[in-house]
Amino acid sequence: MVSDTNDVERQFAAVVAAFAHDRAVTKKRRFASDDVLSVGGKIFAMLVGGKFVVKLSRARVDALVTAGTGKKFEPSKGRVMTQWVMFDSPNAEWVALAREACQFSKRQ
Repeated sequence: MVSDTNDVERQFAAVVAAFAHDRAVTKKRRFASDDVLSVGGKIFAMLVGGKFVVKLSRARVDALVTAGTGKKFEPSKGRVMTQWVMFDSPNAEWVALAREACQFSKRQ
């Protein structure tokens, strides 16, 4: 199911708001429409072309893909990122996934 752009933007705004008081997390705009959240200079969550993308362990990404929840992120055809998972439509788990991704990135 592909969602309306406004739904995606609202859901990502909720993710950003969840980190509003965390001084270690920064939000930037990359290119024309991609928003990224980073911690310690490392991107952990982003909105790319209307898709929510987070960085997690390879095992966690595989589990989400196997469960049918997400897809491996492929920024260009044939270039699959094994530690990045993409979500097509907004869901209540985005904030929790972003928190998990932030913690994962802090440990890297």
